[in-house]
Amino acid sequence: MLAELNVTPMHTLERTQRLPISVEEAWKFFQSPENLAAITPDYMGFNILSETPAKMYPGLFIHYKVSPLLGIKMRWTTEITHVEAPSYFVDEQRVGPYSIWHHEHHFKAIEGGVEMLDRSRELQSTLWFIRENLPSHHRSPQTGANI
Repeated sequence: MLAELNVTPMHTLERTQRLPISVEEAWKFFQSPENLAAITPDYMGFNILSETPAKMYPGLFIHYKVSPLLGIKMRWTTEITHVEAPSYFVDEQRVGPYSIWHHEHHFKAIEGGVEMLDRSRELQSTLWFIRENLPSHHRSPQTGANI
């Protein structure tokens, strides 16, 4: 049916991680755009180009340079579109390699800590099939290990 309508299906990637910290501690870390570099693997060549506030807010644009493939640098701009502290936030690509890129971050208290759900949806991506086979694009803020 999608082929008949000439519609490209969305690719969804989900990852869950459990951390032995409170939702409030997790939120305090993740609400700061400056901490993105701490959770992005070195191979991504991640560099924030714009000034960033201490806390994210809806309407915040963040400009980066990243090298997700073969060290090729590209510009990437995301907008924080939704923030519901301390439960979730959403960032969406405005400039970059995807036709559509929607990225959700959910935080839920569980026994002994917090469960984080990271979900991205991509449309007409030239990179999703490669990304699926690369190490994770996030590092644990506690251990530095890819998650």
